[in-house]
Amino acid sequence: APGVGAGRMGDVQTAEKSAAAARGALGAAGVGVDAPAATDVHAGAPKSSGVRAGALAHSALKRVQHLAYSHVDARDEWLRGPSRAFVEDVLLSSRVAEHGVLEPAAVRTLVAEHMAGAGHANAIGLLLTVELWQRYFEDGERPAAKET
Repeated sequence: APGVGAGRMGDVQTAEKSAAAARGALGAAGVGVDAPAATDVHAGAPKSSGVRAGALAHSALKRVQHLAYSHVDARDEWLRGPSRAFVEDVLLSSRVAEHGVLEPAAVRTLVAEHMAGAGHANAIGLLLTVELWQRYFEDGERPAAKET
């Protein structure tokens, strides 16, 4: 799966790109999105058992996260495939502009890049959450009841 075994730098670069994309889509409305920049926590740290222990703990945490969240590895493909129509219906609708929270041009660019192969699942998820929140709480729209 993409991202598995890619190493810390690949994960950091992907996270930075998604955070930048989300800031672009939310920034025009003045919504503050403070995604911290990635930093190397060990930069300048002395070589000590504490640093090695920290690296071991980080490695163990990554293994646990992979086991617990392995389903997340397919989010990019899932948003491009089975959920593509939903993503496009929600994020490319005129209602995004009507709500005035998201910047429609930035959202369109982000969705187009994602559908072309970029890994923006985190940003797409954030934007879906914001737009669906607007529809539910501001517009009073409720999901259709499931037929039994």
